[in-house]
Amino acid sequence: MRQPIKLVIKKNGIRKDGLSLIFLQYCHSSQRRVLVGTDIAIPSMYWNKKTGRISENLPSRYGITEDLETKLSEKLRKAEDMVEHSIKKKKSCPMRFLKINFPLSDQWKIEQMAVKKNDINVFNNIDSYIEERKPEVKRCTIYTYT
Repeated sequence: MRQPIKLVIKKNGIRKDGLSLIFLQYCHSSQRRVLVGTDIAIPSMYWNKKTGRISENLPSRYGITEDLETKLSEKLRKAEDMVEHSIKKKKSCPMRFLKINFPLSDQWKIEQMAVKKNDINVFNNIDSYIEERKPEVKRCTIYTYT
């Protein structure tokens, strides 16, 4: 089942560096929508609004178009899986479920949600986040959290 999720760029969402962040927009109804950031930013002039894709003539300093499109499609599929799972399990509002869980989408798998009492293992997500950030953070900060 295809969920009403699409990729969008905000018209007034241009950052100081001249780039616009690409968002996933989930439309629960015509009145209720939620935007979730994808952490991918490009100049808005290279965004094709009709197709919801990055233009082929994007300069290489912003990234390779094929790689960015692949990342966006993976994020879109994960968001669709999350919304579908929320609707199927009737856990909560799909918009709220997506907004809370999408930042954890790198660790999110449907298999984690199979056991009722093991929704998303928070401790595993915290540990993996700390491991990812070790090169970027001072050693004393890591020991504070572990």
